[in-house]
Amino acid sequence: MTDAIRGGPVVVTRDYVAQYSDPITVAAGATVRVERDDPEFPGWWWCVAEDGRAGWVHTDLLAPSPAGGAVAHLRADYTARELTVHRGTCVTVLDDRAGWLFVSAPDGATGWMPATHVMR
Repeated sequence: MTDAIRGGPVVVTRDYVAQYSDPITVAAGATVRVERDDPEFPGWWWCVAEDGRAGWVHTDLLAPSPAGGAVAHLRADYTARELTVHRGTCVTVLDDRAGWLFVSAPDGATGWMPATHVMR
């Protein structure tokens, strides 16, 4: 996926079920504890918010870099909410980061899903 498809429609080619029921959702400037990186998806870090909710956050959204310490601040509002989607659904790509897409479904629901589960 590239920035060129951001805002464009894609079709879900494989079902995806959200993995986390209550993931991290934080406002810009919020402090998070950075715990570990994701070996399967480089650039994503497991972070825990002050309210105890956790989830994967892309390094571009963290200041300073996770490699620089165990605490970071969010550069923008963020949610790690994933979206359960079904094959054949047309979704709109709102963001594209390191193998994951933040999409909007026809019913208005938004969330992350793997880029491997869609085609243009």
